[in-house]
Amino acid sequence: MTDLTAKRSNFISNSVNTVVTVLANLETLRTLRREATVLDYAKTLTDGDFIGANQHLTKANLVAAFGSIDAIIALLEASNNAHYKNLYQLKG
Repeated sequence: MTDLTAKRSNFISNSVNTVVTVLANLETLRTLRREATVLDYAKTLTDGDFIGANQHLTKANLVAAFGSIDAIIALLEASNNAHYKNLYQLKG
């Protein structure tokens, strides 16, 4: 195998591994979203809950981040899940 072929093969492997990680993280985020909904964190979390390593954040930061995640998931699900299908095809 030539150096260029090996480099391209590594690129493909890294792409696939990254997609697998993204899909797994999206599932984790969906689980966290369900937990937040069930426990009504939108109403019950306060800025005082952000302590330790999270003390630089606020409830508004977290709510905004989840809004962005919801938008990403909506995009992936658009057009009959076309974008999800593209990612899962790489996953195999």
